Amino acid sequence: MSVQTAGAAHRMVHLTSIWHCFIICSAVFISYANVMHAPFLMSWDDADYVVNNTHIRQLSTDNLQNWFSSFYVGNYAPLTMLSFAINYALGGVDPFHYHITNIALHCINSILLYQLTKKLQGNALVAFYTALLFSVHPALTGAVAWISERKTVLCACFSTLSLLAYYHYSTERHLKWLVATLLLMISAVLSKGAAMTLPVCFIAIDVWLGHHPANTKLWLKKLPFFAISLCIGLVAIRSEKADNFLWAHPEYTGWRSLFIASEIYVRSIWHIIVPVGLKVYYPFPENVGIQHTAYTIITILAFSCFIYAIRYKKSIVAGSILFYSANIFLVLQFVQFSTFMMADHYSYFATPAILFPILYYVIRNTRKQLHRLIVYVLLPAAAIALATITYATNDMWKSDYRMSLHLMKENPESAEGAYNAAIISINTGDTTAAKQHFKQATNLAPNHYKAWYHLGVIAAKQNEQDSALMHFNTCLMQYSYTPAYFARSMIYINTHRFAKALTDISIVTAREPDNARAWYISGYCNEHIHNMSAAISDYSYAIANDSNVHLYYKRRGICRATTNKLSEAMSDLNKAISFDSSDGEAWYYRAAVKYSLGLFPCKDLDTAERYGYHINETPEERKVRIAALKKICP
Repeated sequence: MSVQTAGAAHRMVHLTSIWHCFIICSAVFISYANVMHAPFLMSWDDADYVVNNTHIRQLSTDNLQNWFSSFYVGNYAPLTMLSFAINYALGGVDPFHYHITNIALHCINSILLYQLTKKLQGNALVAFYTALLFSVHPALTGAVAWISERKTVLCACFSTLSLLAYYHYSTERHLKWLVATLLLMISAVLSKGAAMTLPVCFIAIDVWLGHHPANTKLWLKKLPFFAISLCIGLVAIRSEKADNFLWAHPEYTGWRSLFIASEIYVRSIWHIIVPVGLKVYYPFPENVGIQHTAYTIITILAFSCFIYAIRYKKSIVAGSILFYSANIFLVLQFVQFSTFMMADHYSYFATPAILFPILYYVIRNTRKQLHRLIVYVLLPAAAIALATITYATNDMWKSDYRMSLHLMKENPESAEGAYNAAIISINTGDTTAAKQHFKQATNLAPNHYKAWYHLGVIAAKQNEQDSALMHFNTCLMQYSYTPAYFARSMIYINTHRFAKALTDISIVTAREPDNARAWYISGYCNEHIHNMSAAISDYSYAIANDSNVHLYYKRRGICRATTNKLSEAMSDLNKAISFDSSDGEAWYYRAAVKYSLGLFPCKDLDTAERYGYHINETPEERKVRIAALKKICP
């Protein structure tokens, strides 16, 4: 072949790759176009990760320290929090910026998968369809359309980059690629702890490249990577334990846990191959039945296929089984971490390991005429079908209400189904039905802290203070839920236990320092335990975070008047009256301040009386006050 011909062939290959990447990117953005402007799912962790998370409000060294020293919703993911902080810096709490980042990361992951699979076996069509079907697969919508799953797509991005770096190290043996592999792996595990399985994925790369997995040197060379994985694994378990995300299902321990693991292992494969009837999540079965024996047999057959493929040097099959098994292992519920058994988006990084070998053998081992039918008709049709299903599946991720509706229909007899039926009842104003559904959720899952919280809210609104307090206490025993601390502080205030209320609301202000309402409640508590300087400080924080609420100025003005800071009190009360001129209490205290400053208070007193303000006093005290006022305002 001449140099000119070789150059033309290289340009054609390069142009083909560009077209493939363009098609993959277009497919991703078309498939997820309907969620770009979807709101945050406030009932599904978006509030904790983004909306109410003060640690992402500023790119600062203090927040950097917080990301690396704190757990968020049962996860240790400092780089994920950094990505949210960048989104916040660019667009505040506009969900579009967060959605477009998730979609862009999924697009990048698909392109990286295309590059990796093309390097592993050389066939551009196999790589293209593996990446294309992955990019539009409906089982993965939760990882892309749900903002809180940023950790999954970001982790997958760094993980795939580390696999590419390891591939180059394996084939070129340059130290720079080994360093890049290590750094990218660390980035992956700092995005999500699930990347702790990457050392086994490196072994899968070796197997794909024709090496035998029993080669001791392959494993010894991975020891530094395994050491990092072990450390991250311990941190991940600690994070879930610290935030009470380790859910005990005593009925599924011991040998029964093997049956559950087999079900997850097999059903995840099935949902990748036949993505029909997908759900947001799948509950634990009521009991172990004959189907679990079948799941276990199929799992054993999968491992038998792995041994067969190793023995007969079927490297694509062997590497794929190892890769899939490594990435699905952490969600097999050996360490129980959820109220439900499985979710399809848990298999995000494992999905290519199922698509890749199927497409490899279908495309490479078919006759010419059938090959054309598959490549130019059947596979494009499959991609269009998957993209259509994905677009439709996205509907459930477009609002809390739609998510609740889907969950109720999917699992009406489960705890999450009952919980979401309750949310729908609240949205439709049926408090009685909501209460019944929340109780059903707590009966099915006693550690369902959000259901306990909502029961407390309902009881509080119905003025059942003792019942509300019991529900909030139960919620906080399960999880340190910030809204529950806020709500419980209100119960304590209503029952005049201001010191206890102050303890709870202090937790809220520590976690959400820009929560103006929480600072106001803190100031109110300090005012009632006669700590006026602290009350004034708290009210000032409330005003700093929201300067348009007359109540904050009024309470600070009253505290300043009480501590004889008359000029400052006058300024605050003037501001309060300018916001709400019908507040009789503000008029009354401004009259008192005016009198103390030697000004004429009578008009303000008349206005306070006209708006129905009366201070708490006995009839005798009222007579004395009126007599004194007559001397001032005859």
